[in-house]
Amino acid sequence: LGDVYKRQAFTNKKPITLTTLGNFKKNSEKFTCLTAYESTMASVISESGVDIILVGDSLGMVVQGHDSTLPVTMDQLIYHLECVVNGNSGSHIMADMPFMSYSTDDLGLENAKRLMQAGANSVKIEGGEWISNMAQALSDRGIPVCAHMGLTPQTINRIGGHHVQGRDPSQKEKIINEAIALEKAGAAMLLLECVPGNLAQEITSTLKIPVIGIGAGIHTDGQIMVVHDMLGVSCLEKPPKFIKNFLPLIITNLFILVSNAAISNSKVRLLDYSNNTIGNITLSNFDSSYNIIKLKGIAHNNVSDTKLCTTISNEYGVKASTIELSLIHISEPTRLLSIADAVVW
Repeated sequence: LGDVYKRQAFTNKKPITLTTLGNFKKNSEKFTCLTAYESTMASVISESGVDIILVGDSLGMVVQGHDSTLPVTMDQLIYHLECVVNGNSGSHIMADMPFMSYSTDDLGLENAKRLMQAGANSVKIEGGEWISNMAQALSDRGIPVCAHMGLTPQTINRIGGHHVQGRDPSQKEKIINEAIALEKAGAAMLLLECVPGNLAQEITSTLKIPVIGIGAGIHTDGQIMVVHDMLGVSCLEKPPKFIKNFLPLIITNLFILVSNAAISNSKVRLLDYSNNTIGNITLSNFDSSYNIIKLKGIAHNNVSDTKLCTTISNEYGVKASTIELSLIHISEPTRLLSIADAVVW
């Protein structure tokens, strides 16, 4: 997530377009994706700098309580899409095409039209080379397509469970060839789910379009997670190994109780701990008459409290002795890189 913070996600950002995502890939800059199904969470996600919001048919499981994505209808997807659009501020909104909503060309075109008219910026369809004609038809009509390959939840009954796809050499070659075919057909993005990391890496380096991964290693251009999984409230009895529960860190990081003392937009943003350095620090409306700066957040192991206090002191002309830190130190320099809010009394 370091690249997100370096782009200063907390300011008003320009809308994320396909051109933006393409430039991220050209510049080897990672981007982020999360699911959302309603306006409040969409607002939090977009304002936090997430590049793509997926309104996924995963809502059938995490919202509706089904054991698969298959029961989700087009009308239900559109309802949740409209809610997300209302809360979004600049993120690229991708919408799933539900089960059997693109089983024929005419049906696919009509349903994709409905999603775009409801506010989607692109649509996602599951399948391999067999969806090439649909991808081309939609692309020719100005509808960006993200092709979803690997483990495709809408075919869960055929593939027999949530298993890694592409381990077999012949299956690996087939996935690579189909990914190339989908790019040639006009797919604007590719999502790989539950495939070996080396396969995802090869496809990512082969294709010119952005490649998003979920359970596909660390070498794709972007990463996506179901927001419920990220918050530790997965609906799965046995969540996949690639799911990481960020909730304990998020609670420590973001929920700071403040009294009714004079607080007026006084925040420290500590961005980008990659390369073991303190990144951009901005402090607005700081009043030196306040006695204490209290800072809660997350820092890399190699960022010492003393170094942090000295940096803030030198940057803003405050005494280091007035800075109180309460930090969790982590050892992951490029995964959860931190958001830290400070409140000034």
